[in-house]
Amino acid sequence: NATTGLNLIARSLVPALTSEDEVLVTSLEYGAQHLAWRWLCERHGVRYREAQISVPPRRGREDVAAEVLGQVGARTRIVLISHITSETALRLPLDEICTELTRRGIVSVVDGAHAPGQISLDLRNGAWDYYVGNLHKWFAAPRGAAFIYADRARQRALEPLVVSWGGADANDSLAARTQWAGTRDPSAWLAVPFALDFHERRLGPLAPAARALLSDVRAGLRALGLRPCATEPDPELLMSAFLLPDREAAGRLEALLDADRIEVLIKQDGLHGPLLRVSVAWYVTREDTDRLLTAVTAALGRRSRTGL
Repeated sequence: NATTGLNLIARSLVPALTSEDEVLVTSLEYGAQHLAWRWLCERHGVRYREAQISVPPRRGREDVAAEVLGQVGARTRIVLISHITSETALRLPLDEICTELTRRGIVSVVDGAHAPGQISLDLRNGAWDYYVGNLHKWFAAPRGAAFIYADRARQRALEPLVVSWGGADANDSLAARTQWAGTRDPSAWLAVPFALDFHERRLGPLAPAARALLSDVRAGLRALGLRPCATEPDPELLMSAFLLPDREAAGRLEALLDADRIEVLIKQDGLHGPLLRVSVAWYVTREDTDRLLTAVTAALGRRSRTGL
């Protein structure tokens, strides 16, 4: 998955840095990536720093680019940044950020776990150095189907996590050096072409209706007084996140949703406060979203009656 790919990149790049160098990770990154990059930096004596990003952004996407780039320092050698953030469901302005990082000679690593299949994605013309994406989320491939995308020169800087029949010859492609790692089952990878075809024929045509349904959910949650994490809704996304009033409301909502078997992400201890993230996939119905809005109404109404 994308976590494995990002670990491969981190374990290849961080040991080449010195104590004078810095890895910058935005505060919006997936928690496991904070743990992995921080651990590696501490192990190799490299400075690890988080760039604090406002949620919601003060003005919009351009403000996020300014916040990220404004915290890049003279010691920064690598920047890890998400394409679409996991908790807050924000699409970050990669082109603006990565183009400037390239101009400054800084390596950009993109966590694109939520992007493939949800938004249009042009890997060949991206401004980043390394891009990692999952295919089991919005492309509906089996779990364990993910990819690293980088040009051949960048690939040569990467070392496989496992050296078996492949991996020893640095002149081979990254795919050749990673595909034979012991007894790994390649079924998920072999299924990818069929998943891409199924997405194009069957799932893609359903996306406009799913986006319209998500737009209605956003309107309903805003009408209930919840504040969206995005300053402006992104018309291409199939997920959206909202800040909840407090941990008590988040706990009540989580209990109601569990009882009604409604699956969403609720983060009670998020960096930016408790939040609710809703994903509207192709199989989600209006009945499902109505049940969600009913649960949110009950959770917030209960909060109002108790005076919390």
